[in-house]
Amino acid sequence: MPRMEPFTCSKLSISYHSLPTFITILLYFTISFLATRVEPHMNTNTQFIKSSCGITMYPHLCFKTLSAYASTIQTSPIELADTALNVTLKGAQTTSNMVLKLSKGSNLSPGEVSAVMDCVEEMEDSVDELQQSLVEMVDLEGPDFDVKMGNILTWVSAALTDEDTCMDGFAGNGMDGKIKSTIRRHIVNLARLTSNALALELAQQKGITTIEAAAIRDCIENIGDSIDEIKQSLEAMGNLETAADKKFQMANVKTWMSAAITDEDTCTDGFADGRKVSANVKNKIRKSILNLAKLTSNALSLINHLT
Repeated sequence: MPRMEPFTCSKLSISYHSLPTFITILLYFTISFLATRVEPHMNTNTQFIKSSCGITMYPHLCFKTLSAYASTIQTSPIELADTALNVTLKGAQTTSNMVLKLSKGSNLSPGEVSAVMDCVEEMEDSVDELQQSLVEMVDLEGPDFDVKMGNILTWVSAALTDEDTCMDGFAGNGMDGKIKSTIRRHIVNLARLTSNALALELAQQKGITTIEAAAIRDCIENIGDSIDEIKQSLEAMGNLETAADKKFQMANVKTWMSAAITDEDTCTDGFADGRKVSANVKNKIRKSILNLAKLTSNALSLINHLT
């Protein structure tokens, strides 16, 4: 049997000057070869994340923050929700540390110190609630799914409320613009992450379609606005006796209460008959919102009698 000579680059008859071109071509085909095996798989995962983020209030932010974890999430809705919570928790911890650092500034006025410290407490609560949510995510598919999911939704909703409450202390013009804008920028981003996580958690509810989850998410946003407006009304009512212009103050109260009613009505729009929402989900939401709207309407009527 003839002896086989070892293979050497000289056998390719490639000149020194053409070697870079050859390497470039070789790399191109190598990358193309790998892409035909990896890209379709990654595209499936990425596409799943993109379509899932479509039910959130901030889909671009959702996809931007979660697509980096495509290999972990793959096409698992639970992994997606779990990752969204982890990303949100990380954002909450970063924001909490930032606010805490600001609270130690030496140039803060007493009012600013109070507002920042209140925000620190709210952020600590938000972090704690998100951590509890993640604990409940463990073994979520077990027999206690409904109970655990209910707890998760409660805690994530509470975290979102805490983030909104943090900003309440920075209302008005008495705060330093730089401090206000810095905190607002972080809190707004965090609130959006939390809102997205909440929407993705809602999508895990058994028997809840993506359309229903989106409608519930929108409703939560509207009710959150309604709560904020009612709180502003209560604050204004508390200062009514000492207000310089009581008529103007009462006008503000009426405006906020009317806005609250509008938000409550808007919530139910997502459950209109033309949308693909089950009668069970629709009836539960409408029943709760209708009762809330009646209470708000009654309060507004009583306020109108004061003037």
